[in-house]
Amino acid sequence: MDHQVCVELAVQPQSRRFIGWLKKPVAQVRRWQQLAHERQLLASLNDAALKDLGLNRSEVFSEIQRPFWDDPLSK
Repeated sequence: MDHQVCVELAVQPQSRRFIGWLKKPVAQVRRWQQLAHERQLLASLNDAALKDLGLNRSEVFSEIQRPFWDDPLSK
């Protein structure tokens, strides 16, 4: 077997583990970005739209004051 092929075969499992290790943190950062975006959209709604959703301005204010890492789905 060629030395180059042996080195590539030895590196591949390490690369896969590294990529696997990165998946969860990357997904978490994406979720935080999604939460921040959704909270910005919520803050931009007018009172009539909030009423249609069953929310009031004070509830929206409470929600947009939460830090980006405070995910209501992770509790």
